[in-house]
Amino acid sequence: MNSRDWTLEDSYRATHLMHLDVGDSAQVYAAFLVYMDLTEVRKWKEVVGVSCPELQAVLLEAREKEGEAAQMIFPLPSHRSIKHRDSPGSEGIRHGLHTSHT
Repeated sequence: MNSRDWTLEDSYRATHLMHLDVGDSAQVYAAFLVYMDLTEVRKWKEVVGVSCPELQAVLLEAREKEGEAAQMIFPLPSHRSIKHRDSPGSEGIRHGLHTSHT
């Protein structure tokens, strides 16, 4: 990621992700890092944090390009993994849920 100053919007996004209250600060931090990568480096559109109580995690919903279908990203800290059977109804991974390790 390019070096740049921390902005008020960055602070708002970090606070918003923390207030989703999933109880796993490492996963929320991973979600913020992935959020920054998607918005600042990859230039994805409409990136928003979504609470997923079933996984006790923050997911990111985003569009790679304007007009494309939204994708769900499951940011994970490097020490954590997910098994297919862990996803709600075992449907998430088959239907566009991507994992991203930080």
